[in-house]
Amino acid sequence: MEKRYALELLKGDPDCYRHAIKIVMAGNKLYEKMATKEPNSATSRILLTLADNNKTRPSLC
Repeated sequence: MEKRYALELLKGDPDCYRHAIKIVMAGNKLYEKMATKEPNSATSRILLTLADNNKTRPSLC
């Protein structure tokens, strides 16, 4: 699905928007959980960076 089309769908459907936000939040939690279990500190930092980037820059915009 083209990003622009997906964004237009989200603008017109509040339930869809809330669902998309929940998915992003679940992804952030997964990255953070993986980072705490990762023995390699460099990989752990990358996972935390991914989680942080998702919080500041939504992937659909």
